[in-house]
Amino acid sequence: MKGTRAIGQAPVYCWSFSILTGKENRLPDACREVYLLHREQGLSHREIAARLKVSVSMVEKHMSKAMRLLSNELLSDYALILLLVTARGLTR
Repeated sequence: MKGTRAIGQAPVYCWSFSILTGKENRLPDACREVYLLHREQGLSHREIAARLKVSVSMVEKHMSKAMRLLSNELLSDYALILLLVTARGLTR
């Protein structure tokens, strides 16, 4: 049963991930670059600063802005995601 449940949830997870990816693409260029270097490549703020030749403070500002913008965007979609997950649970 557990395997079936995980498989049933996979489309919702994939859909949620694609929503986030679409929103990442809409970030301002500098914010997106910092966010992706940190999240996808696992670079520290100091490493990102060295790579981009900016201060660590600037990296932190871009990261903070990216997180704020993504959070605001995702909150607006949260109700829809919750509705889909709930509806999926009701049809079992």
